[in-house]
Amino acid sequence: SFLLSTKVWDTVDASWMNEASFNSTVRVSWQELWNQLSVLAVDDARLVSIRNAIANAETVFRSEGDKGPAYQWTSVLDPNKSYNLARDNFVPRGAAENPLPFGTDLSFTASERVSYEFMTTGAAAIYTANGVEVSKTLLEMLLDAEQNAQAVQALGEEGAVFSRSVTDGKDPSYQWSSPSNANINYSISLDSKVPVGVDALAHYETQAKFARMERVSRETVLAQIQYIKEAKLPGKEQEIRDAIAAGASFTKSRIGNDDPSFQWSSFRDVSTSYSISLDTHASSGLEAKFSVNTRVSREEVGVIPAGTATVPDAIADDRFSATQTIRQLLLGDVLADANWKDATIELVETVDTTGGLVETGYKVTGKDGTVRMALLDLTATVESGKISYIEMTPANAGTLVGGMTLRQAILGDEFTNNADWNQQPIFQVTESSQSFSEAGRTVISFHTVTNKDGTRDIVLTSDLERVIQVEREEVRQAVPWIRDPGMRDAALL
Repeated sequence: SFLLSTKVWDTVDASWMNEASFNSTVRVSWQELWNQLSVLAVDDARLVSIRNAIANAETVFRSEGDKGPAYQWTSVLDPNKSYNLARDNFVPRGAAENPLPFGTDLSFTASERVSYEFMTTGAAAIYTANGVEVSKTLLEMLLDAEQNAQAVQALGEEGAVFSRSVTDGKDPSYQWSSPSNANINYSISLDSKVPVGVDALAHYETQAKFARMERVSRETVLAQIQYIKEAKLPGKEQEIRDAIAAGASFTKSRIGNDDPSFQWSSFRDVSTSYSISLDTHASSGLEAKFSVNTRVSREEVGVIPAGTATVPDAIADDRFSATQTIRQLLLGDVLADANWKDATIELVETVDTTGGLVETGYKVTGKDGTVRMALLDLTATVESGKISYIEMTPANAGTLVGGMTLRQAILGDEFTNNADWNQQPIFQVTESSQSFSEAGRTVISFHTVTNKDGTRDIVLTSDLERVIQVEREEVRQAVPWIRDPGMRDAALL
């Protein structure tokens, strides 16, 4: 069968007033569907679920996607359950210097229509925490008050149809479209691996996030270029415009009251997608960041240093300085020191739990293990607090401070004999908002040590006060001791 659908856009851009899309669907045998499983390894954990779903297939349809065919069918046992098995014929293989032909993989999604009652009061997650069975609704797992309120409003739109989907055995997500606007979709996604609690009470908790997605026009995305600082660099604006020209469909997404972002995929290269993330808290009022995401092979990932990439010595970045190279900024007063001769400058980037870039910068390591960094905090709302210049120097753990060794002073009695801590290196850290090349720079100095797992830090201030990183649950346990009810409620938020 064939489908030619048209859509009228409500936009001032005349070129986007009308849109048409063409789809073809072919009914195929379940044997053709079953034959797709030959792509998977015999020990693939998804095989059992896929085989069980195919056993419930009666009528199977095949459609063509961007990366290969996709098969859809409905369960003969439950008409509310449907399945999709999509073939990806463009899986990257080999490294850049030794490319291999594209590989093939499958993606399996099981969907089920659910009721409004389930979405609002049903047990969407049941798990065990410290020996106690926990049952929570979707709204109970939306801990962010703003996301919760937005979800309640979206759930209340009359005529909405809700579905639950699980892709490749991952955590489920729930989706529905706005009955009043076909361009708007909503989702509630679950994360069953949120760590909470400390020591014997440590466990995983399931939490949720609510997102609103709206399909927007090309012109809406083009309008964001004016807020991208890097677009002023030679050739960068044209690169961004070319990326937008390679998109056929654009989505604006937002989680709660977080800053929105725009995403689209390239129809020219199925391995590439793009995004523009807005920063509404920037000192200039509004800034945007353009990102390119390219799917790469396992082999190529294996040769990339984790979290870093080397950069040329002569590179400059006007976000840090309009007159000095990054090497000059980092080395400054020790530029001619033999300890730093031939030291490699690395690009460092940090992302949050959603994959968004929150910090970027550069670092260099001397022959004695000393590390210097220039870091730009992309979440900072005050201009003076955006850039930090940090030096970390290996410290002698046996140095006497306050009548005890440095290791004893920073670890204290509770960690001195703890194998997760007592063999870890200790660093003396200086931090400043002024670059290393500035004379008379003001610095904050302290010592720090990180546990073996890299999950907790202890800081020893210049006044010999210890600051120990703790889990959120441990902080929550102290909240009941706050006498003022208003402050107690604010702390819980």
